[in-house]
Amino acid sequence: MIKVRAFVHRTKISCWKCYKDTPVVYAFRPPNNKFEKEFDSKWIGAYEVTPDQDLAMGLALENKYPWYRIGRSSTMGMDVHANFCLFCDSLQGNWYVWKDLLNKRTNGIILEFDEYVDYETDIDAIIEGSPEDEKRKTKMGYSDDPNFIDT
Repeated sequence: MIKVRAFVHRTKISCWKCYKDTPVVYAFRPPNNKFEKEFDSKWIGAYEVTPDQDLAMGLALENKYPWYRIGRSSTMGMDVHANFCLFCDSLQGNWYVWKDLLNKRTNGIILEFDEYVDYETDIDAIIEGSPEDEKRKTKMGYSDDPNFIDT
């Protein structure tokens, strides 16, 4: 098991069903297997690991945020960890929460990831082809990079 930290951005969005502002969280951990203590905005959109890939992260978020839990996504046709409206209990789709985060970032809004959850997981965060993957392969003496020369 790997001890890691997932960084959390908490905000409010308008519920798609009742239109009331409800809290949501977007959480991820960086694309490495280290216990990172400080958030780095370069991780956003760079192979970050989300609760969609890491069940242990979703369970840790459930323990901290009462509106976050497993529920049935009609769009995906499966159970997923997601935010639920505090007023009407409707699942707030993960894609829409991510889209809201990207829209804010694109419009120059500084996103605060000042909350976190620490947990243990067995999910390897290093994705094939990512910069961290290349670093690991180089350290181990091999690489998929055609320009790699083992010295």
